Amino acid sequence: MEETADTIEQQARRSAPALNTRELFNSTQVVVVVMLIATILTGVGWHYAVQREADRNSSEFDAIARDAEQAIYHRMDTYGTALDGAAALVRSHEDTSFVEWDQYVASLDLDRSLAGMNGIGYISAVKATETQVFFDTARSRGVDIRAIHPVSNREELLPITYISPLEVNREALGLDLSFEENRHEALKSSRRTGKMTITKPITLVQDSAKGAGFLLVRPVYRPGAPNQTVEQRLAASNGWSYAPIMARMLLADLTPRQGRAFQITVRQAGAKGPAGLIYSSNTREDSQHVSQFSKQTTIAIAGQIWVVEWHSLPEFEQAASSDEPLLVLLGGVLLTLTLGALLFTLWRREAQVRLKVAEATQTLAQRDEERGQMLTDLRKARDESLAAAKAKSVFLANMSHELRTPMNGVLGFADLLMRADLPDNAHRQAEMIVRSGQAMALLLDDILDLSRIEAGKMVIAAQSIDPCEICNHVAQLVLPAAQKKGLTVECVVDKAIPKAIIGDKLRVQQVLLNLAGNAVKFTDRGFVRITLNIEGENLRFEVRDSGIGIEEALLETLFEDFVQADDSNSRLRGGSGLGLAISRKLAKAMGGTLTAASHIGSGSNFTFTIPLVEAATKPSNLSEVGSIGGGPVAGEDRSSIRVILAEDHDVNRMLVEEMAQDVEITLDCASDGQEVVAMIEHAALNDLPYHLVLMDVQMPRMDGLQATKVLREKGYDEKSLPVVALTANAFPEDVQKCLRAGMQAHCAKPLTIERFEELLGQWLTRPDGPSRKAA
Repeated sequence: MEETADTIEQQARRSAPALNTRELFNSTQVVVVVMLIATILTGVGWHYAVQREADRNSSEFDAIARDAEQAIYHRMDTYGTALDGAAALVRSHEDTSFVEWDQYVASLDLDRSLAGMNGIGYISAVKATETQVFFDTARSRGVDIRAIHPVSNREELLPITYISPLEVNREALGLDLSFEENRHEALKSSRRTGKMTITKPITLVQDSAKGAGFLLVRPVYRPGAPNQTVEQRLAASNGWSYAPIMARMLLADLTPRQGRAFQITVRQAGAKGPAGLIYSSNTREDSQHVSQFSKQTTIAIAGQIWVVEWHSLPEFEQAASSDEPLLVLLGGVLLTLTLGALLFTLWRREAQVRLKVAEATQTLAQRDEERGQMLTDLRKARDESLAAAKAKSVFLANMSHELRTPMNGVLGFADLLMRADLPDNAHRQAEMIVRSGQAMALLLDDILDLSRIEAGKMVIAAQSIDPCEICNHVAQLVLPAAQKKGLTVECVVDKAIPKAIIGDKLRVQQVLLNLAGNAVKFTDRGFVRITLNIEGENLRFEVRDSGIGIEEALLETLFEDFVQADDSNSRLRGGSGLGLAISRKLAKAMGGTLTAASHIGSGSNFTFTIPLVEAATKPSNLSEVGSIGGGPVAGEDRSSIRVILAEDHDVNRMLVEEMAQDVEITLDCASDGQEVVAMIEHAALNDLPYHLVLMDVQMPRMDGLQATKVLREKGYDEKSLPVVALTANAFPEDVQKCLRAGMQAHCAKPLTIERFEELLGQWLTRPDGPSRKAA
């Protein structure tokens, strides 16, 4: 018998080191596989970042070019409005004096409002035999014209009768515009068509620099005379209002980024060589630069066709080029190495602990006198294991923060993908992506909650809440899952429960939902019952089920981090082992308790208490972004809605752009606070105001809080321009900072399309007023 015992002991001694070596070998294989997978994911992420950066920069340059093109059209429309006013002055008062003309032009403030327009004048059509009548009429109206120049033999002369301001345009007074075919053709075309017409490039007599210029002419017909046909217009013609325009002033500073982010060249279509060049912002330094981005288009301007080219400059290319792909690559490599080292260290320590325990057990069986040393070794091994677990907790907490931003993109784009017209198989695959992403997001939230609690950073709100409403809401949330299993869900509330108490609605609901969700998960038939009553000075929530039950010896282990009562059940039913640990810590943080009672086969009963303190005010039912008011401008043209997004992260920016396109609203993007303020002011000046601002908080140059303060100081109040924070900073103190800065609401990431539509419904269709429709 003693020999048999000795043999067993010797075999145990030999097998323990061999078992440890085998475990270490398997652990090494796992580490290699994990690092290989992480390396592949890093390469994919780097390639995606490079491609997205190229696409983003090209789209951004196209947007810059479109802004400059629209600025040209806008300036020409402004010039046309000024000439329409001049024509109306003549039509309403045929004996218009030069003083009246000069007063009208002075009221326009050309230097500030009509850059590039060198003046506004009037051209008369005079027969060669009636020049003296023309001179006399002009002098009677306050214009001293003694000759029409240059001298010609034409039967019809087209002299400039009025021009203001006169001091810089005196040489043009009396100039016969029929002397040169380009000018003459524009005047004849305008008279025949009745439309505003611009000449091909000319040299203006007012321009000392002798650069390219134009005449913009608008026909004036006699009041009451018909002008529907060409013959009628020729018979009714009374002259033209016109404006000399310098190309270098018309096309300069179209947008704030001209000359810094891009240079522009404008040519007359069909014209070759220097004669066809209208304007170029190209400097000597620009000409030596090989642009990475360029665009060319043709535009129709008052009867002429211009060819416009944009070329990027170093400032744009440097700003567009980012270190993001490199950072993705380096971050992925660092994460891979860190993850491999951490896993290998954890598994190696675990193997060492097992080895020490086995050796201590064998030594205890042989020699009782060495038992004390064995206990010391076990304590040391336990401390090392706890240290490793703490290191793991810190690492996972940091990773959960870093993964929230890409997870926002994954969930948001997958949610949009599900709304697309996909084949059934692809739709199921997209649905699985969303479900998996939501599960990962919930796990990350649990890890973050745990790390915040352990770090002492968990803030418990003191607000007015309705505990009855919370119980009913949790019951409704778990009801669909319970019905799939054939379970009944009951909610029993004591009538003595007050309607308003002081507590943290979010945390109370989080604990209760975790308990009810576990009850449904581990119950295959029967019921799940949520009970609310008063117990002394506490409010008592009880969740009871008819499920599989738990051994009494294992009840307290349920509340330890990453621990499940039964490994087989956890594999079958899922779970990370964090929910109950976090729930007990939250209950303690709220001044309450969380306990459990159960027996195998007879269900479980979890009791959650918090102090009962009645509130003086009724609880608010507002959600994080406020009460919801329906879809965005239901029944109206959504394209008229103008929303601006301030976001410096390109993936988040692309996500919101896709959502805006899906709901058919107009969305403009800014990458920092300074840019969003400038875009809002520019839009207001052009009578195209924005109706809502979605503001990120952490941005370069000027953050979202400072940008909101600047907007409020400039007079954009919450009624004319509501600002909603769209940020990953979701702590209660972050919400208060946003509200104090002048924002109207706070919406935490991740953002789904349903939440985006609810947000638009709240702030574009106000519950206390009409729809906020674009003007």
